[in-house]
Amino acid sequence: MKFLSLAIGVYFIVLAFRQRNALVNYLAFGNAALVLFSAVSLGIIWSQKKSVNLFTSSLFYYYMGIVLELFFFLLGAYLQEPS
Repeated sequence: MKFLSLAIGVYFIVLAFRQRNALVNYLAFGNAALVLFSAVSLGIIWSQKKSVNLFTSSLFYYYMGIVLELFFFLLGAYLQEPS
């Protein structure tokens, strides 16, 4: 399931940057952050090392990706000019 989510995320990033729309670019940056941090989280899970602190926890990196995605989404919504 993680590989499918990763593939869909990368596909969305490619499609979003082709549109050259400011709001969609913010969504693409947020999704890129989520994909990057999800890949780091998956790498930590694969290494099967026991988490002894916050920075070696796979959930920490996954949640950081979610927070960054939300940040870019809200930033894009805030900076979008009203029509």
